Formats: sequence, structure tokens, C-alpha cells
Amino acid sequence: MNDKQYPPKEVCKRLSLSYRQLEYWVLIGVVRPRLEPHGKKQYQKFSYEDLCFLKEVKALTDEGYLVSRAAQKVRKLRDQKNNTQSTAHSLS
Repeated sequence: MNDKQYPPKEVCKRLSLSYRQLEYWVLIGVVRPRLEPHGKKQYQKFSYEDLCFLKEVKALTDEGYLVSRAAQKVRKLRDQKNNTQSTAHSLS
């Protein structure tokens, strides 16, 4: 498991997203970054899992999906995959 945390600037660079687009996705709840306090300020940090999730969402939005629908679809596919894996694991 990758425990690295990514700042918004790096997420935007890796996914070819604008900062404004990423902030909007956070605002509407597509992803919830961890808030890291530094004095009076708080900085957003994204996990590797967040990065992978956003990559899948971005691929769907590039195909024409609305961001909210893309996020729903990725979550549903991940849930199905997790359910299949847990069922297979419990049968073995």
C-alpha cells in the first residue's frame, strides 16, 4: 500500500487537471482530501487511492460523462469489484 500524500499541485500535474477543476471536484464531494494543519492554515493532501480514483473519473469525463456521473460509475465498479473479491475470498 502506498502511503504517500500528494499536494493539489502535483495531482493536477499528474492528471492534467486545472487547479480550479480539482477544487470544484473537491467542493462537490467527488473526493475528500485529508486536511493537514500548519499553524493557522490547512493544506489539502490527496492519498494514492484518491489519485487513482481521480484518474478513473478524469478518463470518464474525457469521454463525455458529467463528473458526478463519472464518480458514481467509478464507485459502483469499485464496489462490485470489492464484493466479488470478498465473496471469492470467503469461499476459499
